[in-house]
Amino acid sequence: PITIIEFSDYECPFCKRQHDSGAIKNLMTKYDGKLAVVFKHYPPPFHPLAKPGALTAECIGEIGGGNKFNQFIDQVFTKGTPTTAIMEEVIKALGVDAKKIKACVDSAKYASKIDAHASEGQTKFGVNGTPGNVIINTKTGKYEVVSGAQPEANFDAAIVRLLAE
Repeated sequence: PITIIEFSDYECPFCKRQHDSGAIKNLMTKYDGKLAVVFKHYPPPFHPLAKPGALTAECIGEIGGGNKFNQFIDQVFTKGTPTTAIMEEVIKALGVDAKKIKACVDSAKYASKIDAHASEGQTKFGVNGTPGNVIINTKTGKYEVVSGAQPEANFDAAIVRLLAE
């Protein structure tokens, strides 16, 4: 009944802080079966590796599947501010074909999808920075935006309010 859309980018220190806090994973456990999380890209122009990172993640998802996509996100945030070397290290650790990933990234075939994610965040939900978290009651369509790396209790309070709708 509840979906959290996390608009994020790999270079954002606040996105890393949110990831490292474990808040979203804790809420997934607490609301087992009642909460889904969707990761959407929101690469700002002042983070030069954010869009290449987003392209890499999408290509990993295409070539290695959804689990590899999620593992890439997790491992990049765990390792800190991404560099090209860190992304290459994670690709190798995931065991996906680096040449296929590079060809996919170079093609920029997912650029319009990534741009659409950011546009959706801005125009539909008013997200203007990362992390921008939109918590949605999927039955009523009502939502709340939790901006920034907020404490878990702030997410939880929004979920409780939306479940009461």
